[in-house]
Amino acid sequence: MRRIPYEWQSNNDRNDEKLLTLSNEHRGEIDVREDSFNAADDAGKMLMLTSS
Repeated sequence: MRRIPYEWQSNNDRNDEKLLTLSNEHRGEIDVREDSFNAADDAGKMLMLTSS
């Protein structure tokens, strides 16, 4: 696990909550893009199998 650089660390609970919310939003976006990529990858593999 990596340490958070000092300049990124918050000094109160309100900022901690905002940072956690932002992090969770980013994680959600990453997960959606990963799902979309995997679906496109699977479709491409199926096309390659059926075109042979």
